[in-house]
Amino acid sequence: MDKDILGKNVSQKIKDEIHNYTNPLTIKPGLAVIQIGEHAASDVYINQKRKAALEVGITFKHFKFTKDDPEDLIIQKIKELNQNEYVSGIIVQLPIPINFDKNKIINSIDPSKDVDGLTSISLGNLVTKQDGFISCTPAGIMLLLNEYKIDVSRKHVVIIGRSELVGKPLMNLMLNHDATVTICHSKTINIDLLTKQADILIVAAGKPELIKSDMIKNSAIVIDVGINRVNGKIIGDVDYANVYDKVSYITPVPGGVGPMTVAMLLKNVMISHQKASHTYNHQEQPSEPTISLSNGQKYYITDKLVLDGKNYLYLLDQETKTDVKFCEFDEANNKLILVNNDDINAKLAFMIFEKYVS
Repeated sequence: MDKDILGKNVSQKIKDEIHNYTNPLTIKPGLAVIQIGEHAASDVYINQKRKAALEVGITFKHFKFTKDDPEDLIIQKIKELNQNEYVSGIIVQLPIPINFDKNKIINSIDPSKDVDGLTSISLGNLVTKQDGFISCTPAGIMLLLNEYKIDVSRKHVVIIGRSELVGKPLMNLMLNHDATVTICHSKTINIDLLTKQADILIVAAGKPELIKSDMIKNSAIVIDVGINRVNGKIIGDVDYANVYDKVSYITPVPGGVGPMTVAMLLKNVMISHQKASHTYNHQEQPSEPTISLSNGQKYYITDKLVLDGKNYLYLLDQETKTDVKFCEFDEANNKLILVNNDDINAKLAFMIFEKYVS
């Protein structure tokens, strides 16, 4: 019997679903990522999200701030994105420098665009079983269990880790599905006495190969959320080889839970777009935002920027669906002007687009 629970296969189904949704759309769903400070791992994760988003037809915007930028500047950008109809989801890439108020920044995200499920409103909706976005890794774990027909109802689920990203939302998800839940953390005494009771053991401790075979009971289901780089290899929080013969199911690292996290993030972006009132497709003619020129041509405005009184636009031809990459709009004469390489303002505007919008 194959005991591996493989997230790669399930996540591909999700990506196919998203691609099928976005493919006929003229105006695609958009994901905006806020990054604060320098963090090598964050750079890797953001690039993974960018690649995955573009593969399924979701536009990607990366806004990078330094550790010295004012907090209000970051919150103002988030508020702008809240009002941007081309942005379906907003996330703050964690961690952020300790001099910032993480909760204040995250809670400035409109809950309807909180695709990471981390605002206080989203977390409260989860606790009270109201509709809302759920943190991506816990949501991915629940979907994996469902795909493998593992019912958590009446099971004793032991979760190691109490983070806001995984442990706490997962606890509430399990409770909402009638599991009996025990949470363990760094201050838990005799943790092995609790892990041995688990029908389903979920490990998100951040400690390489913490769980050994003598810490689980026979036929336990083990979900390994850990991602640790040791001697150039990626390993989990569970000693996979050591426990394999004893478990009934286990998620390998890599290839288990990992692929589900990004897939669920993109699915949340799709859901946000579906719920929004400005969903367009090839069969629907959007009432706005379009621009009609004197020659009769019509364009979709996909992004805009005002700089020194000039309007710079990224446009999409309504008839041919061909990108007009970058133009200035002369409102007085109602015409588009292709960017002149000698126009310093245009160059600056393009740089701003590339840095903060692309």
